[in-house]
Amino acid sequence: MATDPGPTDSGAGQPVADGPAARGRTAAHGAGHVASAVVSVRPAEAAALAARIATLPQTEIHAVSGSRIVVVMEGPDARALADRLDAIAALPGTQAAALVFEQALEPMDAA
Repeated sequence: MATDPGPTDSGAGQPVADGPAARGRTAAHGAGHVASAVVSVRPAEAAALAARIATLPQTEIHAVSGSRIVVVMEGPDARALADRLDAIAALPGTQAAALVFEQALEPMDAA
């Protein structure tokens, strides 16, 4: 079975995020929703916009490559994720923001 190399920045192999969303579960209760999106921007604005997106709650930058930013989000429900994606799309400098994946997570059993 192949192992996941983890999140990286613009292909340089440096970790960008390793929080709960990157591991596929929410921090508070082990349940909720997780989603990923691709945000298109001008390449010269990618780093600054990625930093701004990273300040949003329960939102992490998985990678930045050229004009694309890969974002991982988590939240209590799909509506919260859709609202956050709308907020990202409305940021100055965002050309497009597209949802790529969304999944409802089951609560993790208490150990």
